Amino acid sequence: MIGNAALPGSLGGPVPNIYYDDYFQIDAKIQYAFTKDFTIYAEGDNLNNEPLRYYQGTSNMPIQNEYYGPTFDGGLTVDF
Repeated sequence: MIGNAALPGSLGGPVPNIYYDDYFQIDAKIQYAFTKDFTIYAEGDNLNNEPLRYYQGTSNMPIQNEYYGPTFDGGLTVDF
């Protein structure tokens, strides 16, 4: 829930509450250490492509949908 205040200059009563919809994002990371100083890794975020939704008052009144898609990253870390 974000808030329950009347908008400045609005003609009615308070604005209904704004809620976040259920959100379940799957992230994963795998890494392998060749030595104590060199590690290779790969990771993925939002692998299930979960959208982020907000609604006002009830879930049948959506006000915002955000779609990010999955993202991937990989690399080598060096400690010295």
